[in-house]
Amino acid sequence: MNHALPGEPFPSPLAPLYCAEALLRRKGYESLAREIAFHIREGKILELGSGPGLLSLELARLSPRLEVVGVDPSPGMVRLASHLCRGVENRVRFLVGGAYRLPFPPSSFDMVVSLGVLHHLQDLPRALKEVRRVLKPGGKAWFYEVVMDVRPEEIAGTLRELEIPLFPFLPLFLLEGRLAVRAGRRLVGLKRGDFRRGALAGCRVERRGALWKVVVKK
Repeated sequence: MNHALPGEPFPSPLAPLYCAEALLRRKGYESLAREIAFHIREGKILELGSGPGLLSLELARLSPRLEVVGVDPSPGMVRLASHLCRGVENRVRFLVGGAYRLPFPPSSFDMVVSLGVLHHLQDLPRALKEVRRVLKPGGKAWFYEVVMDVRPEEIAGTLRELEIPLFPFLPLFLLEGRLAVRAGRRLVGLKRGDFRRGALAGCRVERRGALWKVVVKK
């Protein structure tokens, strides 16, 4: 029986498949980790929806003065992440938890980061309120999110920039984009209009082809 938290996007039995696919995109995690580590050289970072832990792992490798905590609703993902991060576990740890009730006291983190999590959140205002609660005063959250309704050349450019192979990821992205248009943003990624509505309307958005970054401040 799967005892994951409600709203878990990747049930534990599927975690190894997702991890195998994520490892093929490892260069992308390295690129984002460099961007984050350039902004914050020391302190404590929370990765929300850490999945197999590749972003947390790269952050720990880049800066020995960073402590990283990953939270994911899937116990299977947490087990995989803990296994992959052996060797740096003194600075990286993973917990089972959800965005609506983070298991930390107020003002625990200098920064919160996530990749591909926003479109899974059914109650985004509640999640953002919880993120602000665990941020220290003056802290920031960076939410990287895939945008599904951009031009194919923008997608290809983003993949090249992140050093992710065009095959098989460009065809997969285009297929997922078609599914997203048909099924709505909850399936995969967001659409451009989502950034102008609701809880995201007042947030600063930095555009990078098919990967956009939402900046939330405390």
